[in-house]
Amino acid sequence: MRLLAALTIFWAHQHDLSRVPRPLSSPDLALVALLTFFAISGYLNTISLLSRRDPRAFLISRALRIYPALLGGAFFMVCLGAVVTNLHLFEYLRSGQVWTFVFRNITLIVSGVSYKLPGVEFPFSLDANSVNGSLWSLPYEVDLYLFLVAALLLCRYGARGVYIAIGAALVGLVLASSLAHDPKVLPGIRLSYLSQFAIAFFAGGLIAALERRGISAAISCMVCAAVGIIAAVSDQKVIAYAMIVVSIAALIGRLSAPLWMIPKVDISYGVYIYAFPVQQIVIGYQLDSFWSGYFIALAVTVLLAFASHFLIEAPALRLKRRFAYPSPRLSARPNALRHEKPTT
Repeated sequence: MRLLAALTIFWAHQHDLSRVPRPLSSPDLALVALLTFFAISGYLNTISLLSRRDPRAFLISRALRIYPALLGGAFFMVCLGAVVTNLHLFEYLRSGQVWTFVFRNITLIVSGVSYKLPGVEFPFSLDANSVNGSLWSLPYEVDLYLFLVAALLLCRYGARGVYIAIGAALVGLVLASSLAHDPKVLPGIRLSYLSQFAIAFFAGGLIAALERRGISAAISCMVCAAVGIIAAVSDQKVIAYAMIVVSIAALIGRLSAPLWMIPKVDISYGVYIYAFPVQQIVIGYQLDSFWSGYFIALAVTVLLAFASHFLIEAPALRLKRRFAYPSPRLSARPNALRHEKPTT
């Protein structure tokens, strides 16, 4: 499901950057795909945190999932910029904008993301100055991890914390819609988008929390879908999209798919990181057919995503056993364990 969401965003960006109208304009499939990411993330991360109740281990594992691949992507974009920049290489590397770009894009929550590299332009693209416009949603993801930890800690890992978080997201959405401008509440974080993504994220978390209390996912999904339908009738499209996406994602996640449909590796994150810069380069060649550019960009993106998985993401995730969930040191009590019988 994450891979389908990433490919949907790829499809939408290819049309937008190429200035080709999307064949399906309603609903906004790119927004639906983003909400799907946040809904799945909220569900799975709430399960993870409620299962172990170890915020430190949870945050370390999340950092190992997000940042190593992001660092690799930043290095790739700087190298790509060095090839296409209209500056001399030495001048390009000396520019403080390059290192600001790297710093902001590998920290996310310190000052938000950066999109521009010195002398790098894509004149045939709709977004001519942006190296990677897809990164804008990652600070929201990381901040929601922190909010999830805070909400569950304050409420002693009870579902009440998720209720409060959803309520706060709804209040934020109402407040954002009533203001003349969309204020930044954190570095790189605008109130309206934070509220939208938080609704999907914590609705997924609520389904996970209710499951642990013995309430079936089917009932929770029906309630979310009902709220989504009411929101759609009330012309609250964001809430409607979020709730309906959460309910569908949770139900589909319980289906037993054929083995041939299940990817052997998860390349969705790599697709999300590398798609935009690859699309910018391919669009610059002004190919005769939109679809030829689409499939060339897709093939290159998938290859880079596989490389990211095997060279960066999988090795980083293996470190979770060492840093996030270390095994107990049996040697700490040698005398107590010396005469214990072996167990199967």
